[in-house]
Amino acid sequence: MLFKTFLVFFYLESGLNFAQIGILHSVFAGTVILLEVPTGIWADRWGRGRVMGYGALAMAFAALGYTFLSGFWGFAFLEFLLAFGLTMTSGADSAFLYDALKRAGQEKEYADLEGKAGFAKHVGMATSALAGGFLAEIDLAYLFPASAAVVFLAYVAIRRMDRSLPSEHTHVFQGSPVRLCEALGQLETQKGIWWTVFYSALIFLFIRSSDTLLQPVLRANGYSYWKIGVAAAVSAMAAAVASRHTAGMMRKFSERSLLWALPAVLIISYALFATGTGWVLALLFFTNVSVQGIYSPFTKTLLNRAISRSELRATLLSMESSVKRMVVALMMPVVGVVVDRWGLSAGILACVAAACVAGLVLMITAPR
Repeated sequence: MLFKTFLVFFYLESGLNFAQIGILHSVFAGTVILLEVPTGIWADRWGRGRVMGYGALAMAFAALGYTFLSGFWGFAFLEFLLAFGLTMTSGADSAFLYDALKRAGQEKEYADLEGKAGFAKHVGMATSALAGGFLAEIDLAYLFPASAAVVFLAYVAIRRMDRSLPSEHTHVFQGSPVRLCEALGQLETQKGIWWTVFYSALIFLFIRSSDTLLQPVLRANGYSYWKIGVAAAVSAMAAAVASRHTAGMMRKFSERSLLWALPAVLIISYALFATGTGWVLALLFFTNVSVQGIYSPFTKTLLNRAISRSELRATLLSMESSVKRMVVALMMPVVGVVVDRWGLSAGILACVAAACVAGLVLMITAPR
């Protein structure tokens, strides 16, 4: 999405405050919580490529909707539609890839291929940030029809992929309640999945809050939309490189080292961002986004490795997405109120404090 880096500015220019923006985060997250598991079940049952295509189409309509709708309630509907589209792609893509490798007896290649996928995603984000910065300098409103066109092309590509892989669905036809009960049963027998899910939620809080908190700090320190776009693009390219080499890092370093390095770097960079100025902010922003590139291939590898039943894979990955969105839904309105009352630095430090508490709990409960 070309507007990802700049959506917070569009909301602020439309008259919303940070508390309302936090509530919009909750609308998005709440929609994901309600629909993530059902759409994961649909993907397991009716075909992952088909469901991903419908998700891309929904997001294209949502992006275009920003051209026609305005105000808090209009934006809330569009956040709902964006989230609905996301739920149809989240989990299904990773399940699609892992099961294809498993059928070929090459599931050990998953981390490497997920890293390559992450590389491509972050290169796309870098391109979007550059193009978005250019369009935002002209008019923020131009970002939305351009984003809709790009996502619609993704829909076309996914539909072609779906036709070329007609046998990618699992051919399991239990009803949704049965599938959900089976997934919960696997969670009950494999406690390590739960720990990884909550660990993922901690990292995800930084990722979601960064778009709302970090870019406005850059803007307040004199960065133009174009400079913010360049900073986001350079950082996304670094994240792409980090994502591409995640599998190598997992082989070179212990998984436990990576487990604690990711949240530590994010917490420290956030804390410094609250008091930084000038070029230091760009450096901290670069560090923060770069580390995010490792997050997805690393945590998805841990989760997919722990899931033994392929027909439940998308459902369980969707559950993971629901949990981390729940954390965002609970935290972001609170952070928004803090920002409105005490400023951006206070909101950033509130995220740091919450992450420190969560990190301590994770350390105490970490599997041996």
